Amino acid sequence: MGIILYLMSIVLMLVIFVQVTSGLLTAIIGKDFVSFTNRSYTKRPSSTFDKILNIAFFTFHGIPDYFYKMFMRRTTYWKARLFFLLWLAVFITFCILVFFLIGYFVENILVMS
Repeated sequence: MGIILYLMSIVLMLVIFVQVTSGLLTAIIGKDFVSFTNRSYTKRPSSTFDKILNIAFFTFHGIPDYFYKMFMRRTTYWKARLFFLLWLAVFITFCILVFFLIGYFVENILVMS
């Protein structure tokens, strides 16, 4: 049980790390990075492979991609970039907090076992 929990926490931390990295690259590069990552997304998936590819896209790039596009649709370009940077600062702070909480809970559960 302990090793499964440990491996699941590592996978969760890796997914969060990739989301943060994707957000940082989106903040630095901008629409070119969003365009590059959207090449792995299929608009109307017909096969199982396309559906799995869409799940992988949202797992690795979904949160920053959604917020970047939302800000771009609602405001001007530079205002949207500023809002995205502010959102990214809050997102990174939240992810660091989640990292510490996951580590704390996993350590306590493994010590109690």
